Amino acid sequence: MMRQDFAVHTKEVEKSYGKHLEQMEEQLSRLTHLEVALLVLARLDAGTLLLQKKEVDVFTLLTLAADNLQELFTETGTSIDIPEMGEIIIAVDLDWTMEAVMNLMKNYGTWKCRRNSLFLWPEPLIC
Repeated sequence: MMRQDFAVHTKEVEKSYGKHLEQMEEQLSRLTHLEVALLVLARLDAGTLLLQKKEVDVFTLLTLAADNLQELFTETGTSIDIPEMGEIIIAVDLDWTMEAVMNLMKNYGTWKCRRNSLFLWPEPLIC
């Protein structure tokens, strides 16, 4: 192999290595987040961590969750549309419910699909 060919091959290997390293770092970050979430769920299950239910407007909940993920959506080129549909009050633990909604939004934001828009249309549930 000639020196020039070797240099080109070395650069390709380094580029591939960097890409794989970045993917491994992302997976490690996801696993760390999952570990923390599972430990918290174990505390909830054991009764050592209590949910604090409060009345929250759904539009506010969705907007707060979307605001926390704005950087991710900017990176992926995803726009979020949350129309205000009037006041819809739910009794939830804001932090935990927002975490769940953010996880759903993150899944959409990192999923490769044809659409780059996320539409969230809250509707009241009539029982």
